[in-house]
Formats: sequence, structure tokens, C-alpha cells
Amino acid sequence: MYNKFKKLICIILTCAILLTGTVFSSFAYDAALANSIYQANTIGTLTSKSYVLIDVSSGISLLGKNQDEKYSIGYMVKIMTLLLVFDSIKAGELYLDSNINVSKNAQAAGNKGLNANKAQIDAIKNERVSVLQCLQAIGICSANDAAYLLAERIGGGSEEAFVVRMNEKAKALGMNNTLFVDSTGLNKTDQYSTAKDVAIMSQALISNYPEVLEYTKVNFGYFEHTTTGLTHTMMVSTNNLLKFYSGSDGLMSSYSLADGYSCSGTISVEGTRLLAVVIGATNEETELAEIKTLIRYGFKEFERITIDEAGTFVRSVPIKNGVKKKITAATATSFSTILKKDDFDRVKRSVVLDEDIKAPVQEGVRVGDVVYFLDDVEIGRVEIVTSQSMKKAGWFTRLIRTILSWLGLD
Repeated sequence: MYNKFKKLICIILTCAILLTGTVFSSFAYDAALANSIYQANTIGTLTSKSYVLIDVSSGISLLGKNQDEKYSIGYMVKIMTLLLVFDSIKAGELYLDSNINVSKNAQAAGNKGLNANKAQIDAIKNERVSVLQCLQAIGICSANDAAYLLAERIGGGSEEAFVVRMNEKAKALGMNNTLFVDSTGLNKTDQYSTAKDVAIMSQALISNYPEVLEYTKVNFGYFEHTTTGLTHTMMVSTNNLLKFYSGSDGLMSSYSLADGYSCSGTISVEGTRLLAVVIGATNEETELAEIKTLIRYGFKEFERITIDEAGTFVRSVPIKNGVKKKITAATATSFSTILKKDDFDRVKRSVVLDEDIKAPVQEGVRVGDVVYFLDDVEIGRVEIVTSQSMKKAGWFTRLIRTILSWLGLD
């Protein structure tokens, strides 16, 4: 009897190891192949259907290909889900330690994808999990059940209501070629986006809520089922960019049968954060290699430079009825931009002044703009403000100036 029991245990353990290996191997990648593709890559030889590279702080697009073409983006839909979750936290509608009752629909969403893409939350056992746990599960393993549960909570019990908010947010961000139909990306046929739009929502998420990267850059963790006593769920990152590109903060990757492998990936170097989106790579190795190629190209060919510091003198501006006829003006803020290194010498400035600036004027009052151009294309602007205060001239001074003006002597 003992030998039979021992044999049964061995069989169970063997099956568990094989099943675990299957789960892990489904997200394995050939690092040597990916590196070989990367070493051979140039910007001109990238084969993905679509891509874009942006500077995160400004949102400026540095280069792209077919970036407005519509494709299935799979699990990258969760970037918008995360954005709305953080919006809700900011608005006080949700808190990291808020506990949520697991619904049957959320559990079912976890069962629709791969085992690696779920936190294995359990409605039958009346499990309760925190918002923080769900964010960790989405960031690490793109957990469908965790994403659905948060969407359902924010949508007042309805994922459909949450999807309405997703599309409203997309419109507000200027994502003009995107349609969301679920919160998870499980639906890979009826919803679509573009490389440009994925970059827009990625940039909005990272810029407004940089703490999201604390979840997306994690390779491994456990989802603790504290309210049910179940064995903790092992979470392994489904984004191999973390392994392939040292220092990357990951973000979100996906696969769809129609459009292949896709990823939105980011890294920060010396204060400059770049983000690349690749859609439609033929395999994961190509996806990883092309993300790295784009970002490395960005850091090599582009540079961020402060063209004018805050408080830079612009000019003396005419002012009516002041103690003096002109008042000094300076930039209200610094102006920095990212451009190809050879382009900075071609940046031109144009000063646009407001009309009818009249005394009295306090220091720091807006009087116009400095507009920056590269080859006649506006690349930014900053306000010009007064750098001194000026009182109104007395009546006698104003009278003398009027007389001199009549005589053409002013």
C-alpha cells in the first residue's frame, strides 16, 4: 500500500513539473536568436508591421512606420485599463488597500486566457483581494482576472460601463484610431488601435503615474490568497523585454493571431525616458530586438537640450503710460526639447507680443510668447513675462509725451 501511495505521489509531482514547464516554456524566448536579430538590425531593416518611438516627457514622436494603421493589440489594451485605475485612485474613488469581492465574471475572465495570465482569484470561495494586489498581478503577468475585477469595480459592477470610460478617455487623449471592447484584451478581433495611439496612452500612463513602473518592471512575485487560505499563485513576468533589455521597465506585451507579436516598452537613461511601440512582429525574438533597436537608436541619434532657461532675457517690450517707455521681459519657464543632434543649430525663435501692454504692470505678468521653430515647423513655445514692475507715469509726463508725439519728436 505504501509503495502504491509513493508511486502515486511521484506521478503527481512529475505531472506538476511537466505542467509547470509547459507554462514557463510558453513564455520562453531564444535570447541568442533575439540578440542575433538585434545585432543585425538597422532602422531601415525593421520588419514589424508598425512601430513608433517617442520621448515620454514631451510626447514628441521621433520616428515611426505605419503608426496610424489599425491593428489588433491584444493585452496591450490593459495599458488603458491601468490608466483609468490610477485615475480613479487619484480621484479618491479607489484606494490601494481597497478590498474587492471577487466576482464569477472576473474568475471566468482568468480562465479564458493562459494560466500564466491570471492571478487565480476565486469567487466560489468568496475571495477578497486588494487593488494593490490586482495592480501587481496586471503589471507582472498581465492577469486577465485582476484587470476584469478592477474594471468591474470602477464600472459600478459592469465591465461594459468601464469600456465606455475607456473609449471616452481614448477620445480625450486624441487616440483617434482606437476602439476598445473589453478591459483585458481577450477579445482580439473586434477592437483595434495603432502604434501611435498605444504610445499616446502609454505616455499618459507613465507621465501621470510613474509609480506604475514599480509593477511592470517586476519579473516575479506571488499573489497571496489570504482570505481563502489557498496556495499563493506564482506570477512570472510575461514580458521578456525585462530579461532581454537590461534596465528596461517593461510595460506591456501581447500576441494576436492576426497581427503577431507586439510590445510597448520603455527605459530611462540619465533622465531621458524613451518608449517604443512595435506591432506585428513575426516572432517574439524579433519584437524584442526591434524594441531595443528603436530605443537604442533614439538615445544615439537624439539629444535633449535646454534651449532657453527660465528667466532668460527676451527683449524690452513697449508699454503704454509707464514711467519708462519699455519694460524688460523674460521667459517664464525653461524650454527643452529632444531633437536629432544635428538639428539644434537650425532652431529659430520668433517673439509674439500681446497688444496694448499698459502700466501699471507687476512683475511676472504675461506679455507674449517665444515660439520655437525647426524648418518652419513649430516645436514649442513658452510664455514671456515681465521681469520687473512698472508704475504708471504721472499726468504731466504723459502730457509731454503726447505733445512730442503730435510734433513727431517722440
